[in-house]
Amino acid sequence: KRRDIGDAMSTLKADTIQSTSGGAATLTGQQAAKLTLHYDQVNGPTVLSSHNVTSVTDAATGQWEAIPTSSFSSVDAIQCYSNSQPVSTNAGSADYWRKGSSNASKLHMRHFENGTATDSPSNTHAAHGDLA
Repeated sequence: KRRDIGDAMSTLKADTIQSTSGGAATLTGQQAAKLTLHYDQVNGPTVLSSHNVTSVTDAATGQWEAIPTSSFSSVDAIQCYSNSQPVSTNAGSADYWRKGSSNASKLHMRHFENGTATDSPSNTHAAHGDLA
């Protein structure tokens, strides 16, 4: 039966999706973050949640380094995205990845508020790219 765009959508419910041969289904066009990190540099420092992170080192005020469990293929293969929830509402607050201080096995992160390196209780990061 032909359905018009205005028709209601169907719901698909399943506990397991398998390929026709019974193995894991291949999803095409999908890319998940290869590393995620939610880090509190003020109260601890403490890793609040993570994926593919072996350890985090407090490098200096407003700076830390995340060591991935599985390294990336190269530093050029990493696209890192950050989002900060700073203590204050000062304009100009930002987290960012410092490529020059990073490599395939270490991601160097920094947090600034109004141009000054500052510890923050909520730093979040997601890194995409090819793993080694």
